[in-house]
Amino acid sequence: MKNFHFAETYFRCKRIEYPESKIRVIVTEQPSMEIVKESYSLRVETWHQDVGMVNRDFAIEHHREQDRHKEPHIQFKFHTEGVAEFSINLEIADGKEYQMAILGFIYKMKIALGHLEVYKPGITGSPIVFHTSPPQPCSNALHTW
Repeated sequence: MKNFHFAETYFRCKRIEYPESKIRVIVTEQPSMEIVKESYSLRVETWHQDVGMVNRDFAIEHHREQDRHKEPHIQFKFHTEGVAEFSINLEIADGKEYQMAILGFIYKMKIALGHLEVYKPGITGSPIVFHTSPPQPCSNALHTW
């Protein structure tokens, strides 16, 4: 499986801010031409104002070389500042399984971003989230791609 580059396909913007709602979402990806031989990372970070500022960091990563892990694996990381952090390692056999894991992570990010609806109604339909149609320009927010 070649060309692991998903962010531009499944997210309309890599950074979006709603200053009036105090929400920011940043999507970063370190793409890979061939994931079994190269490192890969897709990270979604969110900030929103609740009682205080809440920072969440979600990532899926494949590290080519690590001292602790010699077997091929992909790692899911979930972190909420001041609350908890956990990670899950999965052994993956080939590029097809990597692709399925990454697409599953992206789907879960749509659900995680949906929790921001309390702070910004309509955010799950805004330009920051998962889409399958051709991307539309970002609007009604500060944004970049």
